[in-house]
Amino acid sequence: MNMGTSYGNAVDFTDNDNYWNNINAQQDEVATDAHWGTEMTYDYYYYQHGRNSIDNSGYLLINYVHYQINYNNAFWNGQWMTYGDGDGINFTPLISIDVVGHEITHGLISFTANLNYSYSSGALNESFCDIFGNAIEFYAKTGNWRLGEDITSNGLGIRNMANPNEFNNPDTYAGTYWYSGSDDYGGVHTNSGVQNYWFYLLSEGGTGTNDNGDDYSITGIGIDKAAAIAYRALTVYLFPAANYYDSRYWAIEAAMDIYGPCSDEVEQTIAAWNAVGVYGVTQYHYDYINYTAVASATWKPGNNPFNNSETVYIQNALTIQSGTYLTIKDMRFEFGPDAKVIIERGAKLTLDNTTFTSYCAIAKWHGIEVWGTTTESQYTSGTQGYLYVSNNSVIEYAVIAAIAGKYLTDDNLDDNYYGGIIQARSSTFRNNAWGIRLMKYHNFFPAQPGSIVKNLSYVALCNFISEGSDDNRVISFIYLMDVEGIIITGNNSQIYCLASHARKRIW
Repeated sequence: MNMGTSYGNAVDFTDNDNYWNNINAQQDEVATDAHWGTEMTYDYYYYQHGRNSIDNSGYLLINYVHYQINYNNAFWNGQWMTYGDGDGINFTPLISIDVVGHEITHGLISFTANLNYSYSSGALNESFCDIFGNAIEFYAKTGNWRLGEDITSNGLGIRNMANPNEFNNPDTYAGTYWYSGSDDYGGVHTNSGVQNYWFYLLSEGGTGTNDNGDDYSITGIGIDKAAAIAYRALTVYLFPAANYYDSRYWAIEAAMDIYGPCSDEVEQTIAAWNAVGVYGVTQYHYDYINYTAVASATWKPGNNPFNNSETVYIQNALTIQSGTYLTIKDMRFEFGPDAKVIIERGAKLTLDNTTFTSYCAIAKWHGIEVWGTTTESQYTSGTQGYLYVSNNSVIEYAVIAAIAGKYLTDDNLDDNYYGGIIQARSSTFRNNAWGIRLMKYHNFFPAQPGSIVKNLSYVALCNFISEGSDDNRVISFIYLMDVEGIIITGNNSQIYCLASHARKRIW
C-alpha cells in the first residue's frame, strides 16, 4: 500500500523466479512473511479442523501490507487483512504468524458465530482470535503463550495467555483488572484475558487460587484437544450476543460431543472454567428428570415405560411408591450426580441382572434409600421398604450404594425412617464410596440368644461381593438373616454378622 490507506492504489508483489529474496530498505520482506503466515493459517484450519478457508468454501485470503506510516496495528476489515509497519520504536511490522492467524480468525468468526464486537461478546471475539493465533503458531513452528512477541521491540508481546495479569488483563471473570467501562468497545482486548487463561489452563494445566479465593487444579489435555473444543464451540454453537456463561456452556457441550459426556476432557473443561471464575451447573443429557413407579410390574428391554429402552438416564430420582412391587430385569440405569433411588415404606424393588450406575463415574450418584419404620423389628409386607439385588446385578459409582433409611440432607438422617430390608444374592457392589450404610448401629452389639432386637435395619441373604479398596467400605453392624456367605475385599472393609445367634466377624 506504499504507506498509504487507499486499497485502490495498492500494488501487487511479484517475483520472476519464485525465489522471494525481497529484503530491502523498504522492508518488502513483510509481504512474504504475511503470505507465509496466511498459508500456515489456511493449512491449520484445513488439516486440524477440516475447514476450507474462513468460510469453509475456499474464501480467497488477501493481505495488504505497508499500511499508513508508523501504524502500530493490524486488522480484518470484513474482506481482507491489513498490516502496519509499526513505528520502529515500540513495534516492528505486525506480520508475525500469531498476529496473522489472529486477524484471519476475525474473518472466520464473521462467517460462524459472528460475535458482536463489544463488551463480553467482543472479549470472546478477541479471545478466540488469540486462541487460534497461538494455536497456529504452535502448529507452524515452536510456539509460546505470548501474543505478538515477534512484533514488539522488547520481545514481550501485547498479551500473555499464560499470565494475563502481566498486561493488566484479568484471569478471573469480574476479578482483578476486569474492565467495566465503555472504552475499547467495552474492554474487548482487556477482558479477553479470562477466556485466554481458560484455554491456557485447559491446554497446559495448572494449580492456583483465583481472584474469588477458589483453589483449582487442572490437568492439561493438550493444545490440540483444547483447540478442537474451542473450534466446535465457536463454529457450531455460539451466536452474536454470546457472553462468558454462554461460552462456558457451549465449550462443555462441544467437549461432550467430541470426547463423550464422562470424559476427562469434559471434566477438565469444566474445571478450567471454574478456575477463571465462570461458574455454572454442568449440563448432562437425561431421558427423565424424575420418575415415580406407581404400579407393580416387571420392567425389561422391550417392555418398560422408558420407550422400551435397555438403558435409561435419570437426572434426579427414581421413586418406588409405597405398595408397589417392581422388578427391573436385564436393564441399565445411569443416574446424574447426586441422583438417588427411593424405595418408600411398603415398596419392594428387585434388581435382576440389572446395573445401577453413575452417568459419569467421576461424578458419583447418591445411591439407594430404603425407607423403613422404627416400629417394626423385621420385614413385614406393607410397612418396610425392601431392596433385593440379585442375579449378577451391580450397584456402582455411588456415594453409598444402599442405605436402610432416609436422608434429611446430604449428611443428616431422619430418625423416623430407620429400618428397611437390603437383600443381596450373587450381586456386586463396587467402586462406591461406601457399600451399605445401616442406621442406628453405632452402639449396637449383636443380640444374645432369645433376645428380640427391634428398630434395626437388616441385610438378608447377603452373599454379595464388595469390590474396591479404601473407597469401598461396608460399615457398622449388619444383622444377617439366612447367611449364605460373604466376600468382602479391600482395606477397611468390614462386616459384623449375626446368624443362628452366633456372632461372626468377617474381614
